[in-house]
Amino acid sequence: MNTPHLLHTCLWETLLNHTGRVGRDQTVFLEQFYIDLCVRIGARLCIEIGAHEASGLRRLGQVLPEARLLAYEANPYVYQRFVNRVAAGIRYLNQAVAHDDQPRVLKIPRVMPVREGQRTLPRENLTSSLRVRNMERVEYEEVTVACTTLDSILSEQPGLAPVSLWIDVEGAAGDVLAGATRVLRSEVALIYIELENKTSWKGQWLDQDVARFLAGYGFVPLARDMQTPWQYNQLFIQERWLESPGIMEAFGGLLHEVLARPADQTTTVPDSHKAGASASE
Repeated sequence: MNTPHLLHTCLWETLLNHTGRVGRDQTVFLEQFYIDLCVRIGARLCIEIGAHEASGLRRLGQVLPEARLLAYEANPYVYQRFVNRVAAGIRYLNQAVAHDDQPRVLKIPRVMPVREGQRTLPRENLTSSLRVRNMERVEYEEVTVACTTLDSILSEQPGLAPVSLWIDVEGAAGDVLAGATRVLRSEVALIYIELENKTSWKGQWLDQDVARFLAGYGFVPLARDMQTPWQYNQLFIQERWLESPGIMEAFGGLLHEVLARPADQTTTVPDSHKAGASASE
């Protein structure tokens, strides 16, 4: 049992339920906090994994014009759709990120069970993964994709710490983090990562597994949202950065905002960060 993670989860779930900030359209406050922290630490390399159209990097590029921006999108159909549309300054790559650099089979759900029967999904849907869904009657299109690791990525981008990561990989968070054991302690400062507390993909790391792993590299949970009762985005920070000027001030400002202002039910979020809501539920 990861006690700090358990306490953090209890406190944030209570806070978010109390303030009505629950749902896939109530994630912007956390995204903005991540961007604010990237600015405060002066992130020099920002990486988005499972990038879709790389909207998070587009926003970071507006406030960190000198930072290097890398986007990794494994689904080749999504990549082809957006490769000529991503913002200038973002390097957009059709690769998976995992624990080694061997090619991987990406599984793209094309038919998913729903209450009414079966639902057909486009090739560009948001739920492709290196892992198989933990449910029956899912039909996949399988494609082999090139793969790299965070350790390799950062070894090719030397001297750019501090690094921030945005990870949204549909159950494959453990695969990504297992390939970052060299850089987590030294170069990575912030991680914004989508997690689940129930097994939706076979063999996936659940939220406590990720929290326990990152704690071993000096990361602590700082804030989270609540997309559903079982899926949410979590922001981790390398513990030593908590002493950096402005970090706790920003955290206090976040708490004040969440508590003082009712949830905005009209807030919209880029599609790539909704995790394929209808197909994932």
